[in-house]
Amino acid sequence: MTQQTITAPEPELLMDEVVDGRVMRLEWRADELWFVAGDRECTVDPKRVLQIIHKVRAERRGAGVTA
Repeated sequence: MTQQTITAPEPELLMDEVVDGRVMRLEWRADELWFVAGDRECTVDPKRVLQIIHKVRAERRGAGVTA
């Protein structure tokens, strides 16, 4: 019998920004989405993140912002 080593894939960085002096990151780790703010981190619901993005985009369109 041989021994296998299973290694998890490296996290996939989706966002890396500095906000108010803190590094904010959004990354996939295995099958979970993680939000990292400085030394704190937690999992987040990808569906909820998409809902927020769509809401912000709609609000910006309504205010005439195109970015």
